[in-house]
Amino acid sequence: MDFYSFFKENPFYNQLVSFYETNSGLQETKELKEASCKISELVIDIVRKGKKQKSIRENLNETEFSFWLCGTTIEIIQLMEVKGKILTETLKQTEVEFYSSHVALIINCLK
Repeated sequence: MDFYSFFKENPFYNQLVSFYETNSGLQETKELKEASCKISELVIDIVRKGKKQKSIRENLNETEFSFWLCGTTIEIIQLMEVKGKILTETLKQTEVEFYSSHVALIINCLK
């Protein structure tokens, strides 16, 4: 839920990420690449610890999961930003409930 809270408090950040992602001709800066690697390493480390504790399934590919988690989470935030009203009306739930469902799906895929 921290990422969702960050998104709500800093909507410009998500717009900046969206702009960067859709303009693939932009060069990734050294700092951005380092930050991205640190986030991936953090996720991979958490998954490895979970595997050792037997709370995450052993056959999960940590690196693949890290990319998948980043991609799906950013896309969910972008979907809420662009189609939030349609989501809430169609699903009859708040953005927080929708995002919580997203988190629950992530947790279920880890088991």
